[in-house]
Amino acid sequence: MRSAFRLALAFMLLMGSIAIHAAQHGSAPYLAASDGSDAPLPLTFTAVDVTIAGVIADVRVKQSYENRGSETIDVVYVFPGSDRAAIYALTMRVGDREIHANIRSKEKAREEFEQAREAGKTASLLEQLDPSIFRMSLANVLPGDKIDVELRYTELLVPTKGEYEFFFPSTIGERYASGGDPVVRTSTTRASEVIDYAFDLQVRIEGALPLGEVLSPSHEVEVERPSASQALVFLGEASQRRAAGKDYELRFRYQGGDIETGVLTYPEGEGGYFLMLAEPPRRVALEQIAPREFIFVVDVSGSMHGAPLDISKDMLQDLISAMRPNELFNVIQFSGGSVMLSDKGSVPANLDNVKRARAFIDKTEAGGGTELIDALEKAYGLPHTRGFARSIVVVTDGGIWAGGEAYRVIRSHLGESNVFAFGIGPYVQRDVIQLIARAGMGEPFIVDKLGKGREVGQRLREYIDRPLLTGIELGFDDSAIHDLEPQSLPDLLAERPLVVVGRYRGQQEHALSIMGNSAGKTYQQTVSVRPSSSDGRTSALRQLWARQRIERLLDEQRGSRYGSEPEVDHSKEIEQLGLEYSLLTPYTSLVAVDQRVRAEGEAKRVVQPAPAKRVASGYGYAVPAALALAPVVPEAAVVPGTSTDAPTRRVAERSFRLLHGVWTDDAFSAQTVLRVRMGSPAWQALLALKPELAEYAALGERFLLAFSTHAILISPEGFSDYPEGVLARAVDLSRG
Repeated sequence: MRSAFRLALAFMLLMGSIAIHAAQHGSAPYLAASDGSDAPLPLTFTAVDVTIAGVIADVRVKQSYENRGSETIDVVYVFPGSDRAAIYALTMRVGDREIHANIRSKEKAREEFEQAREAGKTASLLEQLDPSIFRMSLANVLPGDKIDVELRYTELLVPTKGEYEFFFPSTIGERYASGGDPVVRTSTTRASEVIDYAFDLQVRIEGALPLGEVLSPSHEVEVERPSASQALVFLGEASQRRAAGKDYELRFRYQGGDIETGVLTYPEGEGGYFLMLAEPPRRVALEQIAPREFIFVVDVSGSMHGAPLDISKDMLQDLISAMRPNELFNVIQFSGGSVMLSDKGSVPANLDNVKRARAFIDKTEAGGGTELIDALEKAYGLPHTRGFARSIVVVTDGGIWAGGEAYRVIRSHLGESNVFAFGIGPYVQRDVIQLIARAGMGEPFIVDKLGKGREVGQRLREYIDRPLLTGIELGFDDSAIHDLEPQSLPDLLAERPLVVVGRYRGQQEHALSIMGNSAGKTYQQTVSVRPSSSDGRTSALRQLWARQRIERLLDEQRGSRYGSEPEVDHSKEIEQLGLEYSLLTPYTSLVAVDQRVRAEGEAKRVVQPAPAKRVASGYGYAVPAALALAPVVPEAAVVPGTSTDAPTRRVAERSFRLLHGVWTDDAFSAQTVLRVRMGSPAWQALLALKPELAEYAALGERFLLAFSTHAILISPEGFSDYPEGVLARAVDLSRG
């Protein structure tokens, strides 16, 4: 008999260093002292227990380490994870003692941890730096200590092409942090020692609907099917030994010939939590597809100059040419203002209008600022033809003013128009593209390498071109069902199901109806929210509901891309939700303290190399590693990838080091980088703002200047313009 299901996610294997100096002995998965001394903490085993209930994964991660060195050490991990993970529990075991973490406000948790560390107590602290970046600290790990750290989290699984994927990265590449924390770079290696440790991964799927195919494209697995809606997935014997050497993927489908709905519930007190899933059929007939209207909202600002705009033009022409003649489209180009192909409304995709659109797109040249909100409002203001499924496709490199205001605008119109995000360019701002995608409840599409535009454009077209259910409304008794997330719904697509989480009152059965238009016909289906005794398999619904609400509140309060203050502040509500549901958030942390005093004196600080991800080469001009990734701690004097032997120069009271062909200001650490082309209008605007910058032209055609929150990278591959306010803030002349 197999043991209880231990789904191994190599969660802690992703942990990187917040110290800059990499271990010298290449001994990963050992932790090695940051001063180079021998203080190993080898990883001995990773195991996780995960249950996928419907479209959510509840994950239990356990990882074991041993301090085989002769010194007391402090361990710090910085690791990426899913930006959908809701981490809600942390347990630390030191020998035979088990310590459960408490949820605290971020400041109180850090204070409690530091007090324990200074007192010689063993303690752990888990913090969220960013939606997908986490930091764990362990204090006072004594020689001979065996440390077990167990995490619990839940995650919503989002499908692509009707296929659900449970993904866990066992390797690490370039990851970023925001919200006040600098960019994160971990020490990585491909040494064989890194992947030669005990690793197990097992999955239990409890489907809300009958399951279709279940497979892993990354690993050899064994799949057992106890029932039509259940699957047990185990690592094959041959792959267990080196299972951590590559990222793990598990894919599965729900089957059905019609639109299927299912409900999961979790009772609590006098009510409970529920999840409703509306799943599209696997095979879609032409007569099931609603007629479509596409409005392409295209960024033509200065940062789109060159390849990004060229790719945008090709992609738009492909998408418009593939439309049916009886369908509708429009094009809105935006920079400082916006211009529309047809300001009277969308036009049929006949030959004449397609030709007209091509001419409109072809004559476009990049330049000016970035005003997305105005363009979105114009798109929403266009007359809407009854019976057509309207979709807005935002095409941009992400260097735009698109924070909480854009999110709120998109969400407020979600019942009227679908919104999709298509990111283009070697420096595409992924966080902005992902924000727009989350607002529209869709998948982000990103082209960051030359030659990938047509492929990703085809994937976008497949994703958006089959709307099955439009004008969706939910019917329910709001005295019994409440606090729904999301609060309004987009169309049901052949490639995108609909997921709603909410709460209910009372112990009686409640009716929930989903209504809409399906290819011109009225559609309605009623499902039961039926409270029942829980066996624990759906307990993650509680945290999932809170996580969905927290994610929305965080997105609503985000400032713009260039750091403007948010218009709304949900921090108190987010902190309260984190404390009430024991969830890690930017305002709450998990801290566990063993109250015994176990250590004397100052412990060694250690770092963790992780398995490196192999990254394909760039888009043309790759950002030098020293510029794209910066130190985690401000006091670190060396930028990752630098050498103390690098040539140096001093110009106008600044010191520079030649890194990857760029004269880099020694003051550069983790600032946002604006790329500017020498001699361009943006360069002239900078000189007008700060004439002394002209002195640095003596460095040649590639140099980087650091200011407080931004850095200016001058190179032939830079952009020609930025809004003046952005440039003023970048060089510390404006804080508005």
